[in-house]
Amino acid sequence: MTQPNTIKIDEVEYVRKDQARPSRNTAGMDYCIIRSREQGVMCGYVEAINGRSVKLHSARQIWAYDSTFVLPDIAEHGPRNASKMQMSVAMSQPMIMLEACGVLTCTANAAEALRQVPAMKK
Repeated sequence: MTQPNTIKIDEVEYVRKDQARPSRNTAGMDYCIIRSREQGVMCGYVEAINGRSVKLHSARQIWAYDSTFVLPDIAEHGPRNASKMQMSVAMSQPMIMLEACGVLTCTANAAEALRQVPAMKK
């Protein structure tokens, strides 16, 4: 049985805590996949890019994905098989990613699909 993501009480809609959006207003920020030279691959809301430094909100590390589906495909279409992806939790604090070597802006559908991938369990 799947749990609902929202519940409505007296015409007010509430969101499950583990499904809540970041408290930081990310309106206007692009959700992107960022590859770095030494840190691997992250995704999140990009606030700023300064040279090779990228400031992210709700950053998640992508540890594994279907290797026959490359990152530009994931940015465009979302993960092909989310059950094969391994991702961290979304960080509650902003992150500065150093040595970024690629920033891929996600489509709205791809961004939503990435946000829905469950975090790895301990």
